[in-house]
Amino acid sequence: MATTATARFSTSKTQNTADYANIKYTLADPVPETTTSVTTVTGDGTTVSTTTTTVTTVSTVVDQKHGLVYTPYYDELSVYSCDTSFKELIIPESFDGKKITNITDQAFKDSHAEKIVLPETVTYLQDRMFAGLKELKEVSFSSKITYIPSYCFDGCTSLTTLPTDSITGISTGAFRNCSSFNIGKWDQVTYISDYTFMNCTSLTEFTLPPQVTSLYTQCFAGCTSLKTFNMNSTVNYVNNRVFEGCTSLESISLPRSCTSINENAFKGCTSLVQIDLPDSCSSISRGAFSNCTALKEITLPESLTYINSNVFDGCTSLEKVTIPTKSSLSLYSESFLNCPSLKELTYNSSSIYFESHSIGYLR
Repeated sequence: MATTATARFSTSKTQNTADYANIKYTLADPVPETTTSVTTVTGDGTTVSTTTTTVTTVSTVVDQKHGLVYTPYYDELSVYSCDTSFKELIIPESFDGKKITNITDQAFKDSHAEKIVLPETVTYLQDRMFAGLKELKEVSFSSKITYIPSYCFDGCTSLTTLPTDSITGISTGAFRNCSSFNIGKWDQVTYISDYTFMNCTSLTEFTLPPQVTSLYTQCFAGCTSLKTFNMNSTVNYVNNRVFEGCTSLESISLPRSCTSINENAFKGCTSLVQIDLPDSCSSISRGAFSNCTALKEITLPESLTYINSNVFDGCTSLEKVTIPTKSSLSLYSESFLNCPSLKELTYNSSSIYFESHSIGYLR
């Protein structure tokens, strides 16, 4: 049986809490949302003031069996809030004859659920929908859902299971700080945005889908267990700090399509011993390989005409660098700063320019 209540929502800080079958939700005081004042001067000089007040009223329906509260959504229902004590939240396709087609971004706020099942009737997710649910382990949803929106699972530190076969896009920070998450195969994904898997400290292997052409800022930064990254053949650039702090990453091979490596892209990859760079890569930005303390030898791309500042700063095991370019070559300031093991720098260029402190150590 459905329980119906009427709620007036406002920005007031004075609130009352209702409790229906352990479902707690807030009914704000009926404070006016919009007040309009109109002043009119009549023909005889009399001033008349008119004030119009608009209050928004929302009905809520309590589903005691499933631990959910619904609100009207056009001719259907939207999940508005939940019983935070439920360990499993299974959302039905309909309630009292109305389809459930929407879930608000705060519906699961403060929930202790370990498993949440969405119905086939829900075909999209909301930004931050599950963010901060630290006990959530498993989410199930329809194959009609193809997109993971921004910060959707941010901070879900226990999350390990969710469907991936239908997903074609993953937005900013979608799985950031999901420290138990170890799903590295996304066959249908065409793009991965900034911070997507940042600090997924249990992620051990990732296969980049063939449709992805760019790696955006810090999308794998802080993935300290990431040992194997299977690159595709279509990536055209590696953005800022993409693999920063991936302390278990041992090798990386960039495809011929790659033309640039941006700032601090591999900074602090302390297990990285092998880097294969294509000749098409003509730009390596500041600090790209700084503090890669296990790196001993590297051959740079032939198209490279300069080595940016601090590119190899702190590569304490680096012994040999080969630069095959035949054109003029510039080494910017502190390119090889704090490289105490560097013994050999081989280059074929017709002329070479050393900026101040470009080589901190060279025996």
